[in-house]
Amino acid sequence: MKWLDCEVDKIDDNLYSIQPPKSGNIGLYLSGNAAMLIDSGYSPRRSTSLIEYIENRFECRIELLFNTHYHSDHTFGNQSFNCPIMASQACRDTMLEIVASHWAPHEIEKAKQEDPDLVDDWADLKLTPPDVTFDDVKEIDFHGQLIKCMLVGGHTRDSAIVLFPDKKTAFCGDLVFEGTYPTLLMHDETPQAFIEALSHLIALDVETIIPGHGAVCTKTMVNKMIAYWQCLQIACRDLVGHGLADDEIVDEVTRLCHLDEIDFNSVKHNRNINAVLHALRHDDE
Repeated sequence: MKWLDCEVDKIDDNLYSIQPPKSGNIGLYLSGNAAMLIDSGYSPRRSTSLIEYIENRFECRIELLFNTHYHSDHTFGNQSFNCPIMASQACRDTMLEIVASHWAPHEIEKAKQEDPDLVDDWADLKLTPPDVTFDDVKEIDFHGQLIKCMLVGGHTRDSAIVLFPDKKTAFCGDLVFEGTYPTLLMHDETPQAFIEALSHLIALDVETIIPGHGAVCTKTMVNKMIAYWQCLQIACRDLVGHGLADDEIVDEVTRLCHLDEIDFNSVKHNRNINAVLHALRHDDE
């Protein structure tokens, strides 16, 4: 199924996973003429078009937006929404902090120069942090539907998941990637925290998982990710102990650790190895 230029997975009559191009997945929950979205994508222009499409198609009004984490491909569409925006307090704090660094105006302009498509997508960009926050767990009664929001960390320190308990469904942001390698920036979190967050997800009564990128999946993908991160940690720890140089470690770990049946992504894989090495060396200090 396709809406505008987005691929769409229908989970049930009220729940959808929307996959825009070049962006994190967007979740949609419908209750009568009210709607909730999970994440807003990277482009206000595209998000505005999607909002209009959804509200016209379902004759509804979007009453709540939830941000799973601060990354731009999940939050830069926030300014298009005329409703409360909810996220973890850590998400709000992080967004307010990096407006002066990674998201400073000169950095935004630099990104536009490197990717001409962003000139239109980020025209008149106004960074819009969440205005409703929670610390650890927040339960919402959204027009009779119980929704549980949980700060879990893992991909970033502010990462949260959105659980629909009666549907046994979780929107997981970038805690889960389907059909591609996960990614971890060393300043965002640690590999061990990623493993712990994924293990927490495995322990939940969940059958359907909406990843931050890719198609709807199950815990099989989560278990693959846990095994991958564990392999990286064990292999890197052993090779560091044997005194190998970083380039030798990358070559050897690439041979030992990979995700079955998923196309190899050297950029993400090498980034993950560097995150593991950084964590190991930090622990040794």
